[in-house]
Amino acid sequence: MRPMFEVDGVVRAPLSEVTDLVLTVHAQAVQPDGYQVHVDVDRDRRTLGVQGNWWYRGEYRLEPDPAGTRIVYSVFNVAKRGRALVPLANKLFIGYRESMRRALAEMIRDLERKLA
Repeated sequence: MRPMFEVDGVVRAPLSEVTDLVLTVHAQAVQPDGYQVHVDVDRDRRTLGVQGNWWYRGEYRLEPDPAGTRIVYSVFNVAKRGRALVPLANKLFIGYRESMRRALAEMIRDLERKLA
């Protein structure tokens, strides 16, 4: 399956340290007004998946990079029905990729602070 959107960035820290931090998931209470999500972790593939709502799956993939660790964030449309309605339900995704870039950049800054 091809991602709808994909962004990436580099954390200036070793892959093993970033992997330990990103792929360690802690249970949290579900917010009463929030969506319930499914989280899966595959340490062998160094991926973290988050799936929820009726169409969304986001995956974080960690890869070695000469400068540290590359994080690739991909968004997939996993709707079983109404796949064509996903862009309409999301305002045609106007500004979505830039929002993903900003969120990943913030995540990378947070990771680098924690690993410093």
